[in-house]
Amino acid sequence: MAMVKDSSDTNTSLNTSIELSTIHVSGSPGCSPGPCAGSLNLPNGDAGSTFSAPPEPIRPVKKAGMPYAIANFLNSIVGAGIIGIPFALKECGLVAGLLLLTWVGYLTSQSVKMIVEMGRQLGIMDYEKLAEKIFGRRGYTTISVFMLILAFGAMVAYCVVIGDIVPEILGIQRTAASRSLSIVLCSGGVMLPLSLLKNMSNLAFTSFISCAADIVLVFIIMFCSPIGETVSEAGGFGAVLGGSIIRPATIFSGLGAMSFAFVCHHSSFIVAESLRDSTSERWATVTNISVGMAYSMCLLMGIFGYLGFLADTQGNILKSFVGVAGGAVLTTGRVMLALTMFFTYPMESFVARHSVVCLIWGEEAAADIQRFRRYTVTVCLYLAALLLSLALPDLGIVLELTGAVSASVLAYILPSSMYLCVHSKELISLLKQIGLYDGYFCCCCIKLTEFSHLEKDDVGARGRGNSEDVDAPVEIGTCVQDPENASFFGRLWFKIMVMRKFWLSLSMFVFGIIAFFVGTITTIMSAVAPAE
Repeated sequence: MAMVKDSSDTNTSLNTSIELSTIHVSGSPGCSPGPCAGSLNLPNGDAGSTFSAPPEPIRPVKKAGMPYAIANFLNSIVGAGIIGIPFALKECGLVAGLLLLTWVGYLTSQSVKMIVEMGRQLGIMDYEKLAEKIFGRRGYTTISVFMLILAFGAMVAYCVVIGDIVPEILGIQRTAASRSLSIVLCSGGVMLPLSLLKNMSNLAFTSFISCAADIVLVFIIMFCSPIGETVSEAGGFGAVLGGSIIRPATIFSGLGAMSFAFVCHHSSFIVAESLRDSTSERWATVTNISVGMAYSMCLLMGIFGYLGFLADTQGNILKSFVGVAGGAVLTTGRVMLALTMFFTYPMESFVARHSVVCLIWGEEAAADIQRFRRYTVTVCLYLAALLLSLALPDLGIVLELTGAVSASVLAYILPSSMYLCVHSKELISLLKQIGLYDGYFCCCCIKLTEFSHLEKDDVGARGRGNSEDVDAPVEIGTCVQDPENASFFGRLWFKIMVMRKFWLSLSMFVFGIIAFFVGTITTIMSAVAPAE
């Protein structure tokens, strides 16, 4: 770039003349990208003054309206896990199962809103990066490990489903040999080649197939389920309800299958970023509608599937339809489910491969993965999933164990602990105002935030705000009641409403811990009990 020299000559035209042919802006051949690109020195001798050329226009990112965002998020929630909901109700008991299903749906909605809100506050719209920002590298590693477990468990589950339904589609007897042959041929001939692709964007259109297949399956189960005959043989609906209130021995195993069906947090940031005018209110609307629709589908699938077979309900509800009228309709449902498994398996394989490469070789290697490494990791994951699917014929165990181990962490434990760390100062200030600062709950909050790295990043002293602001008053929203002049229940309600987000986060954290440990133990015990 040519610079205009300062001169004492009174000829102003010489002082201000500029050779335009030597001026280069960003992207021009004469100037490489860098600090000099797009700048022009002033002809007044002030070397620090420059005119900056306008930057190159940024291509706008294509945004989706609310209906498309709802459809995309619904597809990320509802997957193959929905066919295990009737079995989950069997494990929990009908009454307890319906209550747990409602609670899981509510927690999913709230936790998704939590992590997206935190992402916007910290300027990080990525689940793994958000955990790294709050908890350091161990946060990133933790999420990557459990996302690997979740994706790998889904790969095993999809292979099990193929072994269950392909013999039925072909009209051959379902035996151990036909099941194994179906898994090997279908997974090796269709799933593995698609999984070897470097980019899964070519399979994006299949998400609509998956979503449509799940909706059709719900109606097929409702249409074909022999509820009247089964309930009548069991002594009527009152007898069924009385004998299926709660099953304490396996209730947390069923909870794992429900959590597996609802976990969607890894894709929430992608959908939120794709939403046009993505405000908190619009994202809350998308979340509520999507989770509400997913909950309705699971509710219908669970009730009609379980009441149709009761104690004979299988982990894959389609396996229960043996000798039931509606063969052509059921075959159509099996074909659609098989197509869904063919195209969804590669996407889960891609997530698992990405997590493995990030954990072993780093994020840069995952961003531009080498062909040999991609093939090696993909084939190893495929063989491991294939062997497990051949050894585990029960889909219910796969869904329960995967949900208890990974979904409990990704959907309950991590979102709640991250929220408590980010908002710790606000929460502690509220606890002081309502007289609970020296209580047990405040100690738990302080202990949890000791794992946070936000203080090192100047986000605040283990939370938002400075350490000097702990005693500062906090806005209490719509709670305008004077707690000193209220009754006991009035004061109690006041404290609950003021601290509702804190109570929700704490209850979500405790619920996740219980679901993780108890669910894992009971699922393993129920799996090995028949062998004893």
